Amino acid sequence: MRLAHQYWQATHDPRPFDATWAEAARASIRTFREQQRMTGDGPYSFRRSAPQPTETLLWGHGNPVRPVGLIASGFRPSDDACLYPFLIPA
Repeated sequence: MRLAHQYWQATHDPRPFDATWAEAARASIRTFREQQRMTGDGPYSFRRSAPQPTETLLWGHGNPVRPVGLIASGFRPSDDACLYPFLIPA
């Protein structure tokens, strides 16, 4: 979202922002809202057998979160599973 906005600000070129882009943006926003986990774990889960606990998510969803409106993240940018699903530093 930020990259698209910065591109438009720098160029004022509307060509990339067609119907396909608009649907992708709506899907991204829908995913953001689902991952806020305001009413439960949401539709996404990830589980695999791994010798390291940082390779998978607890119960497939990770640790529970209080529904405060932040977006829950299963993995850090380093690809390690998050113990605390809110990636505050990023």
